[in-house]
Amino acid sequence: MASIPTLFTTTSTLHRSNYPPPYTCVDSNSNSNPNQLQLLAKKSLESRASSLLQSCSSFSRLTQIQAHIIRNSLQQNHFLASRLVSSCFTLGCYSYASRIFGQLLSPDAFLFNAMIKGFASAGFHREVLHFYCMMLNYSYSFPSNFTFPLALKACSKLASIVEGRALHGHVLKLDHSSDIFIQTALVDLYGSCCEAQDARKVFDRMTKRDVVAWNAMVSAYVRSDSILLAEEMFEKMPVRNVNSWTTMIGGLLDLGDSRRALTTFHRMQLHGVKADNMAIVTILSAIADLGCLSSGKWVHKYIERNVIQIDVFVGTALIDMYSKSGSIKDAKLVFHAMRSKNTSCYNAMIFGLAVHGLGEEAIRVFEELRGSRMEIDDVTMIAVLTACSHSGLVEKA
Repeated sequence: MASIPTLFTTTSTLHRSNYPPPYTCVDSNSNSNPNQLQLLAKKSLESRASSLLQSCSSFSRLTQIQAHIIRNSLQQNHFLASRLVSSCFTLGCYSYASRIFGQLLSPDAFLFNAMIKGFASAGFHREVLHFYCMMLNYSYSFPSNFTFPLALKACSKLASIVEGRALHGHVLKLDHSSDIFIQTALVDLYGSCCEAQDARKVFDRMTKRDVVAWNAMVSAYVRSDSILLAEEMFEKMPVRNVNSWTTMIGGLLDLGDSRRALTTFHRMQLHGVKADNMAIVTILSAIADLGCLSSGKWVHKYIERNVIQIDVFVGTALIDMYSKSGSIKDAKLVFHAMRSKNTSCYNAMIFGLAVHGLGEEAIRVFEELRGSRMEIDDVTMIAVLTACSHSGLVEKA
């Protein structure tokens, strides 16, 4: 276990020494015996600063509150420091959160968890592991049942099986192996790294299992291409939610069995489970593969009946489905009705127009994308060149 911190320190680009200090440290404990009035005054200042941080909505306001904290020698107050770094993450000021943390003389587990949670929410998984490693180096700060799920999720997202196994060792050493959230995170970790057998070992040792744990195990089998074992596990589930069904539908889709994916979606309807956006996107992909326009129209009506928001993901899936099912008219109606679009949405529309031989229209959509100042990626260029190819627009190409 002693070698574990070395494994993590190499994964991070943020180090405390890399940042200039946002302020000069003042030890708030310099007055060893403050009288009762001083204690009450300090508590009042702490409460005021905490209240201001809760309503903070801009970086400039944050720095003003921080200055107020420094003037009153409260910068080493762990409660206020945790509120400060949490506000930084809320405002997207990730580096500044690290700078504030770097000035703390003795950060405790609560502060480390605030940093780990902040970076996990922002999707900076390497930084999560970096701060977890730093936490191990402080003898008075130990990972808790709050820390491990976040750190294990970071390993899952990075598919870092070596670091994940090391974390599993820490879980056992610190006697957190019976925590359902940690166990579920371990199942997800091994599943993400296509280690379904190890995921099953953790799953079988769980004394309590909720639907999230069952979903993680089904997903582990799906990711390992063990679709039969996934189906067996799925059928054994005492309770299924929309994520359970979506995982199974997605697994069948990845296997290339779009027809069974569509059948499973219909089974979900019979069980009275309402589809969410992710389920809709998944089943529309299956229908697009089948080119089944009638099923696609039924799903579109289902979206309207259940007031499911047509966001950029659902909208793109609808455009792709209609284009591949032979109804470019419906694809265009969806495209023009969308209130917000992203590059993927434009790409789907350009491809749809291209395969239907509508090269000029495809180029007009491409020009609209250019005018929107959104990013044009390699998929966009392939789509527009395909449009030129199918319509004989050599000079445009």
